[in-house]
Amino acid sequence: MHRLLILAFLAPYMKTKTSRLFIGILIMGAILLGFQIVRNSGSSPSKPEQGNEQLRAVIKPAASSQDRTKGRTSSRNDQSRPRPATVDPELADAEISRLLSDEKVPVLQAAQGLLAIAADSRVDAKIRADALQHGLNLTSDEDYAELALPELEANYFDSPEMQRIALDDGYNRDDLAKLPSTLALMKHTSGEIQQEAIELLAFITNEDESIGANYDKWSSIVTEHLLQNADEE
Repeated sequence: MHRLLILAFLAPYMKTKTSRLFIGILIMGAILLGFQIVRNSGSSPSKPEQGNEQLRAVIKPAASSQDRTKGRTSSRNDQSRPRPATVDPELADAEISRLLSDEKVPVLQAAQGLLAIAADSRVDAKIRADALQHGLNLTSDEDYAELALPELEANYFDSPEMQRIALDDGYNRDDLAKLPSTLALMKHTSGEIQQEAIELLAFITNEDESIGANYDKWSSIVTEHLLQNADEE
């Protein structure tokens, strides 16, 4: 952890590409550390109410836009109008189309909104999968650690279809995005997808597949692999 803090201090003095690499590793390390602390404390992170500002405007939910954090909102402080248990599929589809077609919406904001829809359990599963595919397509490797990785770590993309989309997407990314996303998927999946994730981790890091689904072991391997590659840049 001390090494990560040192890298954070040095990042602004490096070339842009290298700085982004270090910053991505730092974000990943913070996420992994946070989940380790939660595990050690004996509690699990609660899943916040999902959604995004644009979709909420369509369905007229209760929460204020001031509650919005990284594409997600909460209505816990407003009990006057309960949020609907489900989102009308037509409204969700319309919001996805708007985010993809409105030229006034920056790419980063569109990706953020689409990933928030994908993480919203109130939305139909197939629509969530569609939103995830589009959201990942708009998410760069540099922004992956901030936009998509926290959702994967929290298991908000929890259907087999979305997990397959996320894993397939990772194959086309740099190691900085590929390894943490594959690690998160390995942690939350089972069967074929989990085994494929283990094989991918082992192939990239030149480790033995016999490590299996040992999350702590793979977490250390992935972090060290990324740090070593960063040192070589």
